[in-house]
Amino acid sequence: MKNIIRRILQEETKIPISIRRRFNGDKVLGFMKTNAIKKLSSSPGLRSSIIDVAALETAKEVLPWYDENGEDYAEDDYQMWLKSVVEYLIQKYGKEIKEYVDKVLPQSAYNRDGANYVFIKHSERGGGGAGFSEGGNFTWADLMGKRGWWFPINWWEVKEKLDIKDSGMVTFLKPGDEHNKFGYYFSIKKNKID
Repeated sequence: MKNIIRRILQEETKIPISIRRRFNGDKVLGFMKTNAIKKLSSSPGLRSSIIDVAALETAKEVLPWYDENGEDYAEDDYQMWLKSVVEYLIQKYGKEIKEYVDKVLPQSAYNRDGANYVFIKHSERGGGGAGFSEGGNFTWADLMGKRGWWFPINWWEVKEKLDIKDSGMVTFLKPGDEHNKFGYYFSIKKNKID
């Protein structure tokens, strides 16, 4: 993936090689997913422009604004490169991001569904030990906006496991799993509203 992005950026843009060399293509799709979920969960009105928003936020994350000597790039150059990267990200990942967003945050995710959700980071297998929990009165969209954007995973699969329970907990990442560099377990707890 990294080599493909470098090649395309080299062939289709005027971005200097010193910048392309630092462009980490391995994480770009994950950044697009997390940026889309973070922005959309807090602003449902962005749905029609979420691909553009996610591409811009991702481009800002992966495109350095200073050179190898720590000197800022000229603003005009930086803006031109930023625009090129955004256009590339939209073209390359736009369809995939739209499908991802539609699955993770369907319109119904913003509504109360008879349950509240709690995000749990825990050091022990059953939910205990060090860590924290956050939630209590969260809709699915609230949960995704607060912590779900941390991980570019298939959140709809976690939601499907929770949907078959009246109440209960689903652990979705264990220490050492892909996307989990924290060394903790991560779970979602569903509490039925009476």
